[in-house]
Amino acid sequence: MCACIRRRQRMEVLTCFRSEVRRGLRLLMKAATAERWHMCWAILLSMFLLPMNLMLMVVAGVGFVVLSTLVAIVAVVVYPLAYINGLVSVRV
Repeated sequence: MCACIRRRQRMEVLTCFRSEVRRGLRLLMKAATAERWHMCWAILLSMFLLPMNLMLMVVAGVGFVVLSTLVAIVAVVVYPLAYINGLVSVRV
């Protein structure tokens, strides 16, 4: 009788241990899956951000060239007109 009770207690302890091990393994798998997803998202985001940054740099560079060209054209057109109308005086 006493041996039967001990055996049952051991079985309960082993069952509890096994279920805790399974639970721990499930949690580890969830963490590993989450890490994989974080890594995939980081790679995808970096693959998107690098061309995006390069494109923004090109747009900024082209914008600067266009703006400086427009300023030069305006200066070439406006300054002679102002000189002809007497708005700009040249002193020697």
